[in-house]
Amino acid sequence: MAFQSSVLRDGEWVTQTVNFQDALKASSTTPKVASDPSLKAPECGILSRTIIESPVVHWILPVCLRSRSHNDIAFIGDRFVQISELRDDGQVHEVIRKADFGTRIRNAIVLGCPPKGDIPGAAAASIKTEDADVPMKDVAEAKEGKEAKKRVLPPQLLVLMLETGDAVFLFIQERLDGTLRFVATTFQSPRNLQFLGYHFSIDPSSRYMSAGSAEGGFIIYELESLSHMSTQYESCGFLKPIKSTRVRLTQGVIHKMEFLYPRPEDDYHIILLLIIVRREVSKQAHVSRMVVYDWELGDELTAVFRSEKGTPLPKEHRMPLMIIPLKVNTAFLAVSEHSIGIVKNAFTGQTSFDTLETHSPQQTRLHHGAAEPLWTTWARPFRINIYLEKMDVIYLAREDGVIAHIEIDSRDLVPTVMTLGTISTNITTAFTTAYDVFSDVLITGGDSGPGGIWKLIPRKDPQQVSVIPNWSPVVDLVTTDTNPSWRSDSKRKDLSTKRKVSSNSRPKSDRIFCTSGRGPRSSLTELRWGIQARIGLEFDHDQHVRQSWMFPVEAQGERGFYVILSLPHSTDVLHFPADLSNANALSPEACPFDTSSRTISAFQTEQTVIIQVSETSTCLVAPTQRRVLTILDSFSLSLQQ
Repeated sequence: MAFQSSVLRDGEWVTQTVNFQDALKASSTTPKVASDPSLKAPECGILSRTIIESPVVHWILPVCLRSRSHNDIAFIGDRFVQISELRDDGQVHEVIRKADFGTRIRNAIVLGCPPKGDIPGAAAASIKTEDADVPMKDVAEAKEGKEAKKRVLPPQLLVLMLETGDAVFLFIQERLDGTLRFVATTFQSPRNLQFLGYHFSIDPSSRYMSAGSAEGGFIIYELESLSHMSTQYESCGFLKPIKSTRVRLTQGVIHKMEFLYPRPEDDYHIILLLIIVRREVSKQAHVSRMVVYDWELGDELTAVFRSEKGTPLPKEHRMPLMIIPLKVNTAFLAVSEHSIGIVKNAFTGQTSFDTLETHSPQQTRLHHGAAEPLWTTWARPFRINIYLEKMDVIYLAREDGVIAHIEIDSRDLVPTVMTLGTISTNITTAFTTAYDVFSDVLITGGDSGPGGIWKLIPRKDPQQVSVIPNWSPVVDLVTTDTNPSWRSDSKRKDLSTKRKVSSNSRPKSDRIFCTSGRGPRSSLTELRWGIQARIGLEFDHDQHVRQSWMFPVEAQGERGFYVILSLPHSTDVLHFPADLSNANALSPEACPFDTSSRTISAFQTEQTVIIQVSETSTCLVAPTQRRVLTILDSFSLSLQQ
């Protein structure tokens, strides 16, 4: 048996005819390459573990996940939930973080309303009372009783819709030792709908939840009441929040889906609004229709979701950017690309669209793109219930940082639109308002640049309080790595020779720099690991400060801090209380330190004695805040009692 084969001969491929026996003989005589038993490790590789998570936040939601006495804010990204607390200093302080969902988060929403009449972060004063004597129990029963007392459901829950279609109900519980943990309850999707959760909404009574797919279908979840959930959790230690589900397929694409507010006296009334886009044969074009489903609490949903033709939308609102339900007269705002309309009588079928005159300013320098900037998100600020019965308030945000304030009178639905100003960041869906005693607080995660926190003081421009880091998108990245193993042998020897002198010193950590952001907010960013320092108290000083030192002190049972400021020709000393709420400058007569000359150095010993070295003397200050010894420049000693 013969066949043709290609053979490499003298550097060229030639075709020759060989028989079967010659081919077997040639393959058997080919020498085998000896394998190297010692495998050399590569000098560099690709790190497959995430060490710095993306800072991008898609949603910022105020939510009472612990109690009504905590002003908590949820920052939600692709795969994480970060709960932070907004405190009196205007900063958000990290509380707890969860990033083990196993998949991406598609949407998020808050279940439950804040307690009526309560102010977030303002806990009522409590009076300690002595309990009556009770019979002694064993350790197991006592521990079980303590855990049962700790099982208290907060006023609100955070609901996440994952890419798998599962719904996750989250809240925070305090352990017996005072630490915090997330309590999560997962409900699997009853049907495999693509992109389920692209639309996500909860009705004002917190008894129904809807999750919609962008490709024509939605699921209605009937929920247990929050009081029933609280009783269930206290007695059993777990939650079963969903009573039943109902799947409804639609003819067309769901563009928007929101629950509307019923009349205050009809709190049992549930109203679901859908905007569906589909191609209609009769009109030979795509048509947007507004479909409204309504039912009462506890009704059988099978008969509710019958086929509805819906009401055609006007041309300027065929594809609205946002639907904002109003708390008055079952109305809503339709925010479109070129206009904003208030929609009245949506439930009765005699729908009317009235256009709002916004008089928005021209695009700012933060705008990216050739077209006009778009409205991207909205938020409802905190107001007492009596005010909300007469007026609804909305903050509307534009992508280039413009903030508009909209008030709607509940009697005649007369809107008032006012531009509050511009904040120095781009705005996406990561935007919310939070409670403050004296003003409204805006929190934004930023877009292609850092976000921040702003206070809205009446009759003044928005005042920025702090910055929320956001170094996305990263265009390029570089490190200060000096690892000699990545270099040639000659360079390696030179580096080793140079490092012999400092071989005993601690090696310096590498630094990571990246170019991030875009446009005016682009920057050169250094990525660090550690505890973030935040600006607390801020005030002006009338002289240039060359150097400063801060030491803890305690006097008459009260803790505080000394801050020594080295000036060009003298020294100032400030005293701070333990909460850093204010600063008091000490006069030279009351100050135990040398203030007449410039401070060169200062430090505190293990015995909490503060030593100040100035240009003319050295002072030793005891924990009692008295100067115990002064060494003058002429080496004379001055002892003070």
